[in-house]
Amino acid sequence: MTKQRNNLFVLSLLLIVALLLASCGGAEPAAPAETQPEPAAPTEEEAAPAEEAAPVEEEAAPAEEAAPAEEAAPAEATEAPAEEAAPAEAASGDCAPASDGEYADVDPSGQTIVWWHQHSGAREEKLAPMIEEFNSTNPCGITVEAQNQGGYDDIRDKVNASTAAGEQPAALIVGYQNDQAFYQLNDTLVDLNTLIDDATWGLSAEDKADFYPTFLEQGVHPEFGGQRLGFPPNRSMEVMFYNKTWAEELGFADAPTTPDEFKEQACAAAEANGDGTGGYILRDDASAVAAWAFAFGGDVLTEDG
Repeated sequence: MTKQRNNLFVLSLLLIVALLLASCGGAEPAAPAETQPEPAAPTEEEAAPAEEAAPVEEEAAPAEEAAPAEEAAPAEATEAPAEEAAPAEAASGDCAPASDGEYADVDPSGQTIVWWHQHSGAREEKLAPMIEEFNSTNPCGITVEAQNQGGYDDIRDKVNASTAAGEQPAALIVGYQNDQAFYQLNDTLVDLNTLIDDATWGLSAEDKADFYPTFLEQGVHPEFGGQRLGFPPNRSMEVMFYNKTWAEELGFADAPTTPDEFKEQACAAAEANGDGTGGYILRDDASAVAAWAFAFGGDVLTEDG
C-alpha cells in the first residue's frame, strides 16, 4: 500500500470521528456496511490454461451510533465515541474545527474510535503499524482501536444483534454494499457525501483521484437518493494465473482471447493432467460468475435493473 493510500485510509478514520461527534449533537444511528466486491474480470497474465485466484473484495465500514465509518458508517447518538483512551498527545498540526458548513464547531480532538474489521494474519500485521502511525501523528489526537471480529458474516451478526438490542456496535465497521442497504432500511447510516465534500474535513480532488472511480462510487446507493453509505478502505479483485510454459508444451503458442479458445486450452490441460490441478478449476460463487460476465462485456443486471 502506498504512502498516499495509507494517508487516505487515515483520513477516512478522521472523517469518521468528525461524524461521530456531529452525531453526538443529535444524530442518526449508525450501522456498518460494506460492499460487495465488484469482481474484476478474470485477467490472463501470460498464456496458457489457467488457474484462477479470486479474492473477495472488502470494503465497508459502518459507524457507531453517530459515526460513519470507512465503508459504511452507521451512527447513533446514544454512545458518543469513547473518549477514554484519548491519545497521549496530539501531534503538531491544525485541528481547528470548521467555522461553517454542516460540521461547523465540531471538534474531533481526543476521540477514540473502535473499528470492527475482518483482517487477520499477515494483513492484520501490516495494518497495525498504519494504525499506530495514525494514532501518533494525527493533529487531533484521535485514537483508533482496531478489533478483529471474525469474518464478514460474524460482523454482520454482531451488528444486527447490537442494533436489535438497542445498542450501538463499534464506530467503524466493515461490511458489503448489501449490508449498507439493509442497515439503511432502518435509517441507521450516515450519508458520507457531505463529509467527503466538506471544505475542512473532506477529500481534495487529488485525494479522490487516488481511488479507482468505480471503487469510490460503489458506496453510493441510487435507491436511497444517491446517499453515500460506505467508503472503500480496500478492495480485492478476480485475477487469473496463466502457465505460459505449460501451454506451449501443450501446443498453444498464444493465450486464449475468446471463451472458445479458453475452453480448448483448459480442456487440453485437464486431459494432460486430470488429478485436479489441470485446466481451469470452476467456481460458482457470485464473484467468479460476475467476473466472467464482466470480462466478456456482459453484466449481471439488465439495463432496467
